[in-house]
Amino acid sequence: MDEFIEENKNITDIADLTFEYNEMEINALKQMAHMRSDFKVRSNFRESNISKKFDGNYHQRSSTAHYMGVAGEYAVAQAVNGFFDPMPKMYGDKNDPDVIVGFSGEIKIAVKTTKYSPPIFKVSDLDLVKKATHMALCCFQEPKISIAWIMEKEDFMKRVYRRNFGYGNHYCVN
Repeated sequence: MDEFIEENKNITDIADLTFEYNEMEINALKQMAHMRSDFKVRSNFRESNISKKFDGNYHQRSSTAHYMGVAGEYAVAQAVNGFFDPMPKMYGDKNDPDVIVGFSGEIKIAVKTTKYSPPIFKVSDLDLVKKATHMALCCFQEPKISIAWIMEKEDFMKRVYRRNFGYGNHYCVN
């Protein structure tokens, strides 16, 4: 992945941009996802947050979800010449944006990645994106990742709708 957005181009012009990860990138993304997932699983077990979600498949589901997330964050960071932090955090990311652009971090992007096409940006609570200035939606079907769109938060909020996917209402944008 060696494409970068031109420095003066508006990041909201990015739509339907597809990259193909090479084997080295895939392995690195899987390793980062594994680190995030292991840290989260261990932290939750240590803090006695054990519930039925921690069944035998929890680690695999967590690792897969983190892999999807890291893949999208990396693609968006590359596309906008931004920064993303793949390191695991003790208490999660505290709803901080996933990609930061600019020396002073004036652009803060919340990234959501799905394997489904067409993709839907969905969050259970709008507080999860409150610190972001922009939103990005990606679709990852290894080895290809597509950035469906990047939009300003104001435009996102105008388009948001509620939908129940069978596990509670979510705020969504297609």
